[in-house]
Parts: sequence; C-alpha cells; structure tokens
Amino acid sequence: MRPNDIKRVLNPYFNANPEIQIAYLFGSLAKGEDHPESDVDLAILLNETSSPSQTSYRYKAELISELMSFLKTKRIDLSILNESPLLLCFNVVHDGILLHSKNEIMRIQFEARTMSFYFDQEYYYRRHAELALERIARGGF
Repeated sequence: MRPNDIKRVLNPYFNANPEIQIAYLFGSLAKGEDHPESDVDLAILLNETSSPSQTSYRYKAELISELMSFLKTKRIDLSILNESPLLLCFNVVHDGILLHSKNEIMRIQFEARTMSFYFDQEYYYRRHAELALERIARGGF
C-alpha cells in the first residue's frame, strides 16, 4: 500500500478519534524503501489533555487492532509521540509523511520543538555514536 492510499484509508479513522491530533507515516514506507515484509510505521500525537489511560498499553493495543482492521494488515507498528524518545520524534518529523492534522498550531509547535531539542543534542548523539564505533572497532563493547 502506498502512502497516499494509507492516508486515504486512515483519514476517516483519524477524524473519528478526537484524541488523535496528528498522525505520520514513517519508516521504510515513507522513505520508499519498503519490501513485501515491511510493516506500516505510524506515529500519532495525542491531544494535550489525554489521560494516562490513553497512553497505556491497553489503549495502544486497541488502536493497533483498529488500525489493522482499517489497513487490512497485521504489520502495524504504532508510536505515541507524546511518550516517545527525542530521536524517534526527530526521525518521524524529519523523514515522515504527515497523514493527518486536526491542529496545525499544535503540529507546528511539536515539529519546531522537536527539531530545536534535537539540534541542541545532535553533537552528543554523534559523539556517543563515534565512541561506540571506536569501542566496537577495538573489539569490545
């Protein structure tokens, strides 16, 4: 399934779920690097008044089940951006495809904040990766 097809199929679902403010497709499908075994990587940003139950495993499992029904696939990977690490949020914003936005101000603020925080930390991410590669090259972890 192509990104535009995913967007078309999921739009009614996102419209029917008011807590889902923003949704992205990311990963191999968004990059055009998918293969027959690729999963559908989705990331959602919930409204700021979401209760803790909306970030629970049960809630996430329910969303995944509903998304599987809409997309007719069991290969769904769902990330809730409200609770995701900065590096994942950055990858979603940088490489992902926007599928849905109920709140453009919220989307712009989220994307700007994510990019700003990431670029503040980028040196440390790169330095950490360099040191890890050096340790691996020396034969140890």
